[in-house]
Parts: sequence; C-alpha cells; structure tokens
Amino acid sequence: MKKILIIQIAFGIVITASLGLVLLKYISYFHQKIDVAEVRVVVKKNEPVSKLIKELGKKGVIRNPSWLWYYYKVAKTNIQAGVYRFSGKISPFDVVKKLKEGKVETISLTFPEGITAQEVIRKLEENKVIERGAIGKEIYPFLEGYLFPDTYQFKIGEGARKAIEKMIVRFQQKMKRFGFADKQLRENLIIASLIEKESVSDGAKVSEVIHNRLKLNMPLGLDSALEYALGRTRLKRSDFYLDTPYNLYKRKGLPPTPICNPSLKAIEYSNDAPSGNLLYFLSYNGSTFFFTNYRKEKEWIRTRSRRN
Repeated sequence: MKKILIIQIAFGIVITASLGLVLLKYISYFHQKIDVAEVRVVVKKNEPVSKLIKELGKKGVIRNPSWLWYYYKVAKTNIQAGVYRFSGKISPFDVVKKLKEGKVETISLTFPEGITAQEVIRKLEENKVIERGAIGKEIYPFLEGYLFPDTYQFKIGEGARKAIEKMIVRFQQKMKRFGFADKQLRENLIIASLIEKESVSDGAKVSEVIHNRLKLNMPLGLDSALEYALGRTRLKRSDFYLDTPYNLYKRKGLPPTPICNPSLKAIEYSNDAPSGNLLYFLSYNGSTFFFTNYRKEKEWIRTRSRRN
C-alpha cells in the first residue's frame, strides 16, 4: 500500500513538474521577441483565426503558430478587422495585444476645399481606405456638398460606410453654428459651391451677384456648373447649348445639387450676401471684375480689347 502511495506521489510530482515546464515554456514563448521585417497583414471581417495565424507564421511575424492557435482556442479573444503593420522586435504577446486592441494601420488624408464627391471617393480608393467600386457613381450627387473638406485619420480598409460617415459627421458639426433648416441648408450649400468654384477670394461679391440674379429670375450664367456636369474645365462653344440642369445659361435658378464640397468661408458668404446692385462679373488674368449692368461689362471688355 505504501509503495502504491509513493508511486502515486512521485507520479504526481513528475506530472506537476512537467506541466510547470510546459507552462514556463508557454509563458516564455509569448514574451520572446523576434526580429520582424516590415510586414502588412490584412484581417478581414469574420475571417477564421486559424487562417490569420497561418499567415502570421508564413510572414515571419510569429514562430510556432500552433501555440498561438491554442491561446485563441482557450481565450476566444476577438480580433478587429483592418490592416496591421508589424516590424522590429516583437513577441507573440505584442501581436495578440495589437490584434485585440485593433491597432490597425492608419493614414492621414487631406481633402482641399472645393473638392468634388467623385474626387473624394477616388482618393479614398487610391489610399485603400475603401474598396474600388464600393460607392457607385449614382451615389455621388447625394454626397456632394456634405463631405466636409478637412484632414482626417482613416484606417486602411476602414470601409465605405464608416469613412463617409466620418466626413458627414464633421460636416454636421461645422453646420451647427448656422442653424439652417433642411431646405435652407441645401440652397446655401449649392450657392456656396458655386462661390467656391467661381472665386472664393471675392466670395462676398460673387454671392451678391448670385442672390441678385435669383431675385430678378435671371439665368446665373456660370461656367462652373457646366464644367461640373461635363467633368472638364475647358468649355467649347457648343457646350453652352447643351440641355442639362447644370447649364445655367439656358436654365434659370440653381443647379439641382452642389457642384463641390465648399469651404466654411464660402458657406458664410452664401448665407450673408451684401445688399448691392452687382449683376455681372468676369475673370481676367486671375482677377475678378464686377459690374452693375451688362452695358458696363461690355464697355470694360471693349476697353481691354483696344489696349491689347
């Protein structure tokens, strides 16, 4: 009986010692750092952990992938989707921490004032924030004007909904100061986009011309809206006869949508036009000249022609 007890105790000690060694090896494995060349790993939503761990092993981010697999099997740790960058001295523990906390690769993107929705989407696609074709062209008119031009931090592979939502939320925050009603906001955005594209540096006067023409039911006669519709800045004579709601030479009133995402300054000008009699303006050598009537504009053009 004594012999059996001694054997059992000895067996227990051996098992405990063995488990202790395994545990120590396991802990040592998780904290042992290895040199990793710069590697990017894409984690897709709902991707199997086994597939991710295999890729981490294949790319040299971890050794002994099975050890990490056992950890995830027991801990059932959630992994956040995104693009992860690993480099330098790194341990499996560091890898787990990064995946668990969702420390994905980010990029800073600046969208200039006056950028169009199409240009915004293209920039997000080129920088791999969203997948190509994730936002169809038919959606652009609904986004135009509401993507606030600013600098943003995006996750690589963030996705279309989150990326666009981030820009619209910023827009909503900036608009609070104005207290626009929905219809008023829409009209001011359209006018602001025209100001932005025509001459934001002379925004107050451009706003005055637009508001005066709208009151008198005159066509706005602005090239920028037609350029937007055609997707080019060089207009041909035949373009001015095109039947499109963006042809403000043929159609009265405002175009159906904003023609860009305007600056805060342009929105301020659209909402606070000076009271005056300006009705015409033209650009020449980088400067904008304003007139109260068509006769004065033509007289200025003739004078300029004689000098040249």
